Amino acid sequence: MTGPEVERQQATRDYGAGPEYWDARYRSEPLPYEWLRDYEEVVQIIEEATASDRSCKILHVGCGNSLLSERLYDDGYRD
Repeated sequence: MTGPEVERQQATRDYGAGPEYWDARYRSEPLPYEWLRDYEEVVQIIEEATASDRSCKILHVGCGNSLLSERLYDDGYRD
């Protein structure tokens, strides 16, 4: 197993370890990370679920440093 794989396994075990875990993670991995999928991979599902109604409310739970909310806003979803 390589270094990144070992680190990812450790991170998986440590989820929920509190603010110290997340502070350390965001310091060591400052770039945006998509926990679900990239916007391009979910936009069709979102448009189907909202009937492309940009006034629908969307909650991105546990977004961390994902860019999904930003991309939704750029695409016209404002709430």
